[in-house]
Amino acid sequence: MGLKQEDEYPVFPATEVRPAHSKILNAVISDGNWYRKQAEYVFTYVRELRRYFHNNPEQVMEERGTSEKICEELEKLQIPYTIIPSYGVVGIIEGEMPGRTAALRADMDALPIQELGNPPYKSKNDGCMHACGHDAHMAMLLGAAKILAGHREKLCGNVKLIFQQAEEIGAGALIMLRAGVLDDCSAIFGLHQSAEYPTGSFFMDEKDFTAANVIFKVKVSGGGGHGSQPQLSVDPVVAASAMIQSLQTLVSRETDPEEMAVVTVGYINSSTSRCNIITEEVEFGGTIRYRKTELCEVFEHSFYRVLRNIGAAYRVEVGIEYHNVCVPVYNDPVLADFTRQVLESLAGKEQVSDRMKTAAAEDFAFYQQQLPGMYFFMGSGDAEHTKPLHNPYYDINEDALIEGTAAYSKLAADYLLSTKEQDYEPEGKRFVGKS
Repeated sequence: MGLKQEDEYPVFPATEVRPAHSKILNAVISDGNWYRKQAEYVFTYVRELRRYFHNNPEQVMEERGTSEKICEELEKLQIPYTIIPSYGVVGIIEGEMPGRTAALRADMDALPIQELGNPPYKSKNDGCMHACGHDAHMAMLLGAAKILAGHREKLCGNVKLIFQQAEEIGAGALIMLRAGVLDDCSAIFGLHQSAEYPTGSFFMDEKDFTAANVIFKVKVSGGGGHGSQPQLSVDPVVAASAMIQSLQTLVSRETDPEEMAVVTVGYINSSTSRCNIITEEVEFGGTIRYRKTELCEVFEHSFYRVLRNIGAAYRVEVGIEYHNVCVPVYNDPVLADFTRQVLESLAGKEQVSDRMKTAAAEDFAFYQQQLPGMYFFMGSGDAEHTKPLHNPYYDINEDALIEGTAAYSKLAADYLLSTKEQDYEPEGKRFVGKS
C-alpha cells in the first residue's frame, strides 16, 4: 500500500506547539563500558547485517525485501512485531520491570544512485544505493535489539523499535504516525551517521537542530523559434535564468543575515538540446532550507511573488509546484541534556559536541510534533572513508557500528531507568499533518 499522490508531500503549519518533556528528576547514567562491550560482542552480527542491507538496497516505497529481512531477524530474537503499510516494521521489547515505553527509530530506504565504489558488499541493484547510511542505521538498531532483548532484566519498561520506510521523501514518519506507533510512547530517539565526521564522535544540539525542507519545481513556457531570430519567439531560457538568479535574493535580501537559509536549484532541463533552437519550455527544480519555522510563510509568499513577476516581465507562462516536505527537527532540551550525558559516558566528553546544527532535513521531526524526541549525528569516517552523504562512493568505517549500537541500546535502557518512578504527560502533545 503506497501513498496517494496528494499525500506525497505533507503539510505543516507556520507556528509550532512543541510537546515538552518534564524534568528528569533522577537521571541514571549506567556504566558505558558494559554497553560498549555488548556492542563489541554483537559487532560481527551487526556488520553482516549492514553488508546485507548495503548489498540489497531498495528505494522509497519499495522496501519489501528489506522489511522481510528485518522481520526475519526480529523473529530470531523472539521480538514480536507489527508490519505497517508500505513496508514499515515496529518491534516491541518488553522489560521485566514496569515503566514507560521509549522508541528507537532507524530509516530503511536507499537512494536512486549508481554505486561507483567497489566494496565487496557493493549494491547489486542497478541504479540504487545506500548512499545515506540507512543500511548502518537498520543494522545498529537490530544490534541494539539483540542486546536489549537478551537483557530484559535491565529494562524498567518497554522499548519500541521503529524501522521506518520512505524517509528520503519525508513521508515515512507520517505513515508511522497514522498507524499510531507512538501512541503509548513517552520519548523517541534517533541518530544519523556520517563519514564526514571521525568515528567515535557525536554531534548534537538542543531545540532547532536540522532545517525545514521545501521542494519546488518550476515550468517556464514560452514560444520557440530559431536561435538567429529571437525577436520572433518568447525565450523561456532567458526568463528561467533570471528567475534562478533572483531566487537567491530570498536569502541575501529578504532573510535576516543571522538566520540560516539556503536556496539551491538542483537541475534545469530544456525541451530541446540543439544550440540553434529557442526551446518551448524550461523546467528547473530544487530545495529551500531554513531553520526558523516562522520563515515558512515568508519564503512561500516571496517565492511566488518573484517568479510570477519575472514571468510577466519576460512574457512567459510560469507553472509552480511548491511543497513543504518537513519541519525542522526540534530536540527537546531535557532529552538533549540527558542524551549528552549518555553519549559522554560512552565516548568521553571530548568526543561529544553539543553545539552543532545542520541544514539537512529529516522527517524524524514529525515524531517530535507528537512527543518529545532527540536526534543526533555520529561520526563514521576515517582516513579511507571521507565522502559526504549521497555521494556515489559513500562508505563507512564499520567500527562505527559499535558506537551506534551502544548508543541506541544505552539511551533506551538509561531513559527507562531514569524515568521509572515519574508520572508522564507531555505538554502540547499533538500530531500535525494531513489526515
